[in-house]
Amino acid sequence: MREAEERLARRRARNRPDWLRRRRPARSREDVVPGTQDTRTILLSHRRETAGMVLLALAGLLIPFPFAPIAIFRIPVLVWAVAALVVVACENWHTSDKALGLAAPLVSYTFGGALVALVRARNDLGTVVDEFFTISGLMFMLGTAWAVFWLAYRLLNPPIPVGRGARRPG
Repeated sequence: MREAEERLARRRARNRPDWLRRRRPARSREDVVPGTQDTRTILLSHRRETAGMVLLALAGLLIPFPFAPIAIFRIPVLVWAVAALVVVACENWHTSDKALGLAAPLVSYTFGGALVALVRARNDLGTVVDEFFTISGLMFMLGTAWAVFWLAYRLLNPPIPVGRGARRPG
């Protein structure tokens, strides 16, 4: 099984364009048990995934700063869009993990912001919009943090593939 996985990995590496291939092998470390990988090794060997998570985190961290918008888009939304393109191009996450990670900031921004705005405005519907724009940036940041943690968790602890060749213990 291990030999087949290694052959498949080599075949995939040959089919990648040159700019996606690793230039040098990962550095060895004496404190890592052979056959296991530490967080540093995983992040260095999955550069696209790491770049996607960094861009998502950057989009959340840029919310408090009052940048001038480009056309009608604020800078954090543009950074989130670039992060979305990078995350979609990643191979190591399942499609549902990608969708969940990319939707979390937007869902928390819209629904979380609207819900908190309704609660904070109490019975005064005139202040709901003001409350929404006051709290929605924080909700976007919380959604982004959750998305980054989820994608990092799935990168460090990938789900066990279930398929035809999987054997049941026992």
